[in-house]
Amino acid sequence: MAKHSTTCGVHQADTSYGLWNWAKGMKYSVVMSSLMRHLSAIQAGEENDPESGLPHMGHAMCNMVMLSHYAKHMPEMNDFNNPNLQVGLQGNEP
Repeated sequence: MAKHSTTCGVHQADTSYGLWNWAKGMKYSVVMSSLMRHLSAIQAGEENDPESGLPHMGHAMCNMVMLSHYAKHMPEMNDFNNPNLQVGLQGNEP
């Protein structure tokens, strides 16, 4: 089910913003903001995103995958003041 939810989130992004638009990259803060909105909705008991009708969990999972991808392939998109975030997302921690 988790794979399906993540796929749905990517499909919604492709539908709304263009196919593979996410792969062009965006500032970490934009993705983190989206992630936090979806996690807050889940914490408040909301299962589905009212805009897309898809599970918040899938959207949140997509946001995490995007952050991980950007950290590995587009570190220049890191607009956080925490240089350790990039290392942690790449899996280089001790």
